Amino acid sequence: MMKSPIVVLVGAGASYASADVGSQERTPLTRDLFDCFQAQKLLAIYTLAREARGVIKREMAASDTTIAFEEALRKLETDGHRHHEQMALAVPPFLQALLLQYSSNLDARCDRYGTLVDELLKLQTDAVFVSLNYDTLLDNRLAAFSPLNSMSAYIETPLGWSLIKPHGSVAWYVEQPESFDPRTPPGDLTVVKAPIKCAPTTAFDLAEVRAPTITAQPHGVCQRYPALALPDGPKDELVLPPEHRDHLHAVLRPHRDIYLLVLGYSGLDAEVLKLISDSDCVVRRMTVVNSNAEAALDVFDRVTETGIEPIWPDVFDGTYEDWIDKGGLSLWTAEYMARPDSATTPDELRATLEERRRSEEEMRREAILSIRTQQF
Repeated sequence: MMKSPIVVLVGAGASYASADVGSQERTPLTRDLFDCFQAQKLLAIYTLAREARGVIKREMAASDTTIAFEEALRKLETDGHRHHEQMALAVPPFLQALLLQYSSNLDARCDRYGTLVDELLKLQTDAVFVSLNYDTLLDNRLAAFSPLNSMSAYIETPLGWSLIKPHGSVAWYVEQPESFDPRTPPGDLTVVKAPIKCAPTTAFDLAEVRAPTITAQPHGVCQRYPALALPDGPKDELVLPPEHRDHLHAVLRPHRDIYLLVLGYSGLDAEVLKLISDSDCVVRRMTVVNSNAEAALDVFDRVTETGIEPIWPDVFDGTYEDWIDKGGLSLWTAEYMARPDSATTPDELRATLEERRRSEEEMRREAILSIRTQQF
């Protein structure tokens, strides 16, 4: 029997929870990109990105959410003010420097990505990792088996896995015809967007990624503009070579069904979900894991609203850390290609959460009553 391919949608939450480290060391979630620990020093260097941060923060004054952040960034790009367009040009070089630093600091410690890769490769089927993250944490766990030192290496691997990065990577760039300063790109810079090339994912030195020689200054003038999509809303630009998109469809279309893992992903990127829905595959089991059950239910609803309707819906009641560390992933792999008896449907989970809330409210009332009784 031909085994169904596995598609693994990996979002910022998976990188955030990839290692047991302090909050300052974790890769930032989208809304925290300008406010995380490593950003403070870099914004003193990337002064135009710092000005972009100020505009975005003022736009977000009424709402500190990922959606509000993305809307503010999109407005910066499209409101028609030339100096705002110039600010937007300065954001990708800043994000490249930022997420390359986090990739370097966490690379040896992101054990949960190692566990994920190990368990899925045991299944000996096509596993397509679709990562929405700019960092290279998952990339390097895969690259340990087959180095990612060319764009074709992402989709041509001996073990059957492939890595698709629809929003680009800190290791990807496009050569520009003119040199520019990544700290303050000129307003008249017209970014050439293809062909996309890459440095090895293990090249954590920013100067090595941005220049042909490692003697260049890490933040100095260069000709390589980072191949990154700005996180600016549901219709984020897709930044990936066309052969990567073709590869995803080539893997999925010959099969009647696929398995879909949605890990630490917000479900806010409609264009990414369209890559999967366009394959016309039936999703046999879709498992959604996020920071908690409520967040996972929200993501499940967003994904299914795009037309992806799994035969066996499954929403995990817990955190991504719990799913990896406490047997959720192992149970999932044990049930691959079999009836998923452990799957929890959205309706079942909502009923569980409602019962949990009623129980907690009852306990709270009993505690208040006990205190009042003791007072008298």
